[in-house]
Amino acid sequence: MSILASLLVCIVFTVNTISNYLYEIKFNYQIHQNHEEKKKNFKLLQTPAKLTSNSNLVSSASASASEIVTNAYNQTYASLSFCPKEQSLYACMNDIKRSLEDNDNNKPWWFQTMLSHGENQGFPLHGAWHHLDIVNPPLHMCVIEKVGTKKFRELQCKMNGEFETKFPQPCNPEITPIPAEAPKVVFLRDPLERFLSGFLDKCVSSNRQEQSHCGPLHVLKSHSDNQQNMVDHFQDNNNSKKVLFEMFVDVIPLSWDLHFFPQSFYCDGIYRHIPKYDFVGYMGPNFHDDLHKFSQKYDQGSQLTDIVNSIFNVEGNRQQSNTEKHRGIETLASTKVEQYYTPKTLKKVLEYVSIDYVTLNLPIPSWAEKMLLGNEIIQAIV
Repeated sequence: MSILASLLVCIVFTVNTISNYLYEIKFNYQIHQNHEEKKKNFKLLQTPAKLTSNSNLVSSASASASEIVTNAYNQTYASLSFCPKEQSLYACMNDIKRSLEDNDNNKPWWFQTMLSHGENQGFPLHGAWHHLDIVNPPLHMCVIEKVGTKKFRELQCKMNGEFETKFPQPCNPEITPIPAEAPKVVFLRDPLERFLSGFLDKCVSSNRQEQSHCGPLHVLKSHSDNQQNMVDHFQDNNNSKKVLFEMFVDVIPLSWDLHFFPQSFYCDGIYRHIPKYDFVGYMGPNFHDDLHKFSQKYDQGSQLTDIVNSIFNVEGNRQQSNTEKHRGIETLASTKVEQYYTPKTLKKVLEYVSIDYVTLNLPIPSWAEKMLLGNEIIQAIV
C-alpha cells in the first residue's frame, strides 16, 4: 500500500504542476488577445511604485511571517484600495480583473484566479447571504464562512421567532425593517486557522463527498474498485496529513470556493466598513467571553443572552481552560495547525490571506512565526 500511495502522490503533484503551467499559458494568451481590443474600454489601475516585481513570493527562506504578509499584500490586494468607497466590492473586483486582462501585469496567478472566481461568485459572496438582521434587539450581523456561520444563523432564526433554521437561507424579517443605524456586529477568526478549518470540514470530514465546496477534491480522489478516497489514506500520520494539505494548498487557486476566500471579502468587503462596526468579536481563546460580552451588551430585556448561551454553551465553555475553549466549533482546527502546516504551506496560505492580517489588524499567531524561524535555523545548519 505504501508503494501505491507514493506513486499516487507523484502522479498528483505532476498533474498539479502541469495544470498550473497550462493555466498560466492560457491566461497569458488571453491577455495578449484582449490587450489591444479592450485597452480603450477600461481604466488602468496603477499599483504603487514600491511594489515588487513578479517573483516567487515564497522563495525567501529567511522571510518572517509579517514580511511575507506585507510583501504579498503590496503585490496583490493593495490594488483594491484604488476602488472608490462607494463602489461595491463586486464591481471593484470586476474592474481590477479587467484591468489585469488589458495590461501586462506582475500579479501572482493565484490572485488573478481569486479575482475571477470571486467576481463570479455573485450572490453567495456578494449578496445578502451573509447579512443577518435581528428584530429585537435590532442588530445587523455580518457572518463569515468558517466563523460560526451555522450557529449565528440559528441564533438569528430563534431571535426572530423561527425556531426551525432555514439553513442556508437567513431568517431575515420580511415585514419589520431594521433601522440602518442599528448596531453592526461581526466575529472574525485567525485566517490560518480558518483556512485549515475549511479544508478539514469541506475536504476531510466524513460528509465531504456530499458537499461541493472542495474544488480540488477530484484530484484527491482515487478510482479504485471500492471508491476508497485517497483522503482517508493520508489521515494515518502527521507526515501524510502534511502531504495531503500541501496538495490542496497548491491546487485551490484552480477552483476558489466560497469558504476559502479571505474574510475581508465578505459583506461587501468588510475591511472597508470595519470602523463602522459597533462590536467586533473573535473566534479564538476568548471566543465565549466575547459571546458573553456581545449578549450582555445588546440583550435589552430580550432573550438574546439565553439563546446565545443555549446555542454556544457560553457559560459552560467560559469555565474551561483556554486550551479547552479554543478548539473551533466543528473541526478543532486550532489544535491541528502543526499537524497539517509546513513552512512551505504556511508561506503560501499567508499570501492567500494577507489582506486579513493587514486590513483587519489581526495578529499573526506565534506558532506561525516559530515554524518559520525553526525552518530558517534548519536551513542555516544544512
